[in-house]
Amino acid sequence: MSSPPPQLYFPQKVDKFKFGLFTIMVDALINEDHANLKAKVVDDSTFTWRYKKLTAIIDQAAVNVLSRGKPKHKFEATISSPRICKLVSCIRHVGGAISTSRGSFRLFSYGLQRAYETHQHEYDSMEPCSAASLTEYLVAVRRGLHHNLYAARKAEIIERACHYDRGQMMGLLAGGLSKRLLDGSSAFVPLPTALSVPGQPGSVKTDPVAMVKITRQYFVDLYKQTPSPDKPKPWLTTQFVLEVKKRVAQEPFEWPVAAVRATSGSCGSITQLAEGNPKLY
Repeated sequence: MSSPPPQLYFPQKVDKFKFGLFTIMVDALINEDHANLKAKVVDDSTFTWRYKKLTAIIDQAAVNVLSRGKPKHKFEATISSPRICKLVSCIRHVGGAISTSRGSFRLFSYGLQRAYETHQHEYDSMEPCSAASLTEYLVAVRRGLHHNLYAARKAEIIERACHYDRGQMMGLLAGGLSKRLLDGSSAFVPLPTALSVPGQPGSVKTDPVAMVKITRQYFVDLYKQTPSPDKPKPWLTTQFVLEVKKRVAQEPFEWPVAAVRATSGSCGSITQLAEGNPKLY
């Protein structure tokens, strides 16, 4: 399935005149085929023909006046590493060496000449020789380099994927968002239709109310705070703390203190609170 065409450029303020040009061009295109467009619509086929014709006219006028944007090309990152770059360079040099072995007299780089001389020396020193000619031997070498290149790219992709997943998990453990771990179709997780009861092997609940209780209890147990351990507190048995404990037991501290009319001073204080602050004249 082909992708839809790029969107039309919407005119800016300085290009508002293009709307008038668009209207003029649509009228001109309709007048060119006025005889066919004037026919009455009597059935579905004639309606479909007129609809497609007018759509083509509008689309043609819009493209001529407004123009379309450039199609977007998806950028694919090139997988590369020092080993991959070295293998690619070796493949190019061996390819040039194959051209040289076939009688090409083009000027080549120093690396290509060195690769040709190295492989020629290897071919001459082979006993018994597995290749019928130097060209056949170089082709086999290039085939092996392509296999190594494929394996190197595969290993690099796996290494990058593991590094990315490790970084995502470390970010989550450091307090980041767990939503980044889900992307695409896995970003939406549907509700379960059945849940097993914790502590009861083989027991499965499908009732919505029971599933809500099981889910709630699961998260309560998961995030339950660990009780503090009962550690000895030797400072509570010191002589000073024991004296304070005895004194508080004999004379407990009561708060708030009840307001009573025991003395004239207390009565004056209660009257002052009831009447507010005294005015100064």
